Amino acid sequence: GGDRNMTTVQTVAFQCRNCGQCCGPVPFSRYDKALIINYLINNLGIDYLEKLKSQKREPLTCEYRDIEAKKCAIYPVRPEICRMQGYYEGLPCPHQPQFATKSREEGHKRLQGVEI
Repeated sequence: GGDRNMTTVQTVAFQCRNCGQCCGPVPFSRYDKALIINYLINNLGIDYLEKLKSQKREPLTCEYRDIEAKKCAIYPVRPEICRMQGYYEGLPCPHQPQFATKSREEGHKRLQGVEI
């Protein structure tokens, strides 16, 4: 048989549920904005961008949160701070706070050089 006494290591990783609770006002650079607009136009189209802009949203909700689809419309090109959400002290996911294990200092270092 193929059983060679191999042990499988199961790693538990942070899994975003797309609840949107962390999709608040997001600081992003001019570079991020250009990347985002380019992504939206080239991958999702002007019609989708207009639909996104016309959605009713709570105050302080990110403008790129697709309320109807309950997801981030720009996930592949989301700003650095969004990529850090759930992994750093001060940016815990309310559903899985145990994964926010990286220090604030590490977070500050990661954000150095990111223009806002």
